[in-house]
Amino acid sequence: MFRDKFFVDRFFEMESKYNLFALRDTKGRPIWDILRFDIYIYYTFGVTESQYKRSLIEKLLIGIYGGLRVLLSFFHLVFVKAGVLIFEHPRYNDGHGHVIDLAIEDIYRTETKRKVCVAKYKALHRHSHYIEYDLCEVYGKYIHKKASVDDAVKVKIEEALGSLGLAPLPRKFIDAVYNRFDFEYHYYTWYVKTKNPQLVVFNRDEIKKGLICAVNDLGIPIYEIQHGMFSKNHLAYSYPPAVNVWRDDIIVPKKFFTFDESWGRGINVPFVMIPIGNNYFACDDEVKNKIEANKDRSSLLVISSKVHAKLIMPIALEFARLHPNINVIYKLHPNEYSDVNAYKTAFNMCHNIEVVAGEYQVKDLLISTRLVFLINSTIFYEALTYGVNVAVYLRMNYDSYVEYLGEDMVYGVDDIKDLSEAYEYSKNNISKTTYSFFTRFDADRYLTETRVV
Repeated sequence: MFRDKFFVDRFFEMESKYNLFALRDTKGRPIWDILRFDIYIYYTFGVTESQYKRSLIEKLLIGIYGGLRVLLSFFHLVFVKAGVLIFEHPRYNDGHGHVIDLAIEDIYRTETKRKVCVAKYKALHRHSHYIEYDLCEVYGKYIHKKASVDDAVKVKIEEALGSLGLAPLPRKFIDAVYNRFDFEYHYYTWYVKTKNPQLVVFNRDEIKKGLICAVNDLGIPIYEIQHGMFSKNHLAYSYPPAVNVWRDDIIVPKKFFTFDESWGRGINVPFVMIPIGNNYFACDDEVKNKIEANKDRSSLLVISSKVHAKLIMPIALEFARLHPNINVIYKLHPNEYSDVNAYKTAFNMCHNIEVVAGEYQVKDLLISTRLVFLINSTIFYEALTYGVNVAVYLRMNYDSYVEYLGEDMVYGVDDIKDLSEAYEYSKNNISKTTYSFFTRFDADRYLTETRVV
């Protein structure tokens, strides 16, 4: 389902009008804050399924190797304590055959306490340091007793959503979201007690409310690290104006470490935000010089994701057909890497489309790129940082960039004609504006902020 431009504003008004943040589950926890992100996603983007099918050999390898890793992780879990517990989301290739978490890497290298890292990861991935396999899903599937939302709460939520003219949510969807929170809460309460850390740092690969709530209830400081872009329509971070961090109506970490002080401006992010930077995303002067020196940049870099692919793919394909001499690079989001062969098959009739997954860093792809085409991605900010023009497809959640539309290097495009014109115009369009969204990692500030009691 595609939402209208003002859907997030109307959603916020609904939350306030129906006082949804005051709703509690039977244990007194703020149930609307637990559910709202997934409910918003349900109405805006729907549900996407992976197209990837594993071969029998791959299934066997995953079963054997994954089983051994789970066993090893269980022993490591029980016997190895943590000074700092780091929840990673390793999904990027470091160029040396390892999968790493670019958001958390600076903290891993800086942290002086005894580190224990934990993550959900694919069984055949290699990592640059030991990572415990997160057994939360195993607990939720085989051990946890299913939890559900009271009917009275469901009726209140249905009434509120109905005021927006939305079709009723399947009640099993609400129960599934709540059950996930509940089993995460119970598992992580036990897990963190077992590890006995002095602090917890995490990358929000998913909503993570169960983890945050468990750690807060245990009285242990928990810190989140920014892993990508967020804006008003990212409801993991964005709240109605009346909501603030000091109320009991939301479940939030102690502090939120951002890439730069520019993040979170103009929206209500009821976290204590601390800009500590990130060395990966910070501008690489060598790459920037290569981009500026390459006057013949000609590629169209298309940025995909599971929720945007159904709109991005057709126009990328049409552009490639209309411009057979232009190289189109179709960059997959990490959540699409397992579907890379399906994407290659979909584009195999066009010789000038190259599908890439984790083989290249974005900044290296930008060296040959004239124009980036996307709907919503952190790469928007990376491209502007390096002085590369961006075309924003005016669909779905493009409105994260409304304030930039019409600026030096940003084009709003509505169809293939607009995209072709933006590509031509960007050839000699040099920005008069210097953009900065990322600073280098400040290790001293990180250590200071996490040692304040």
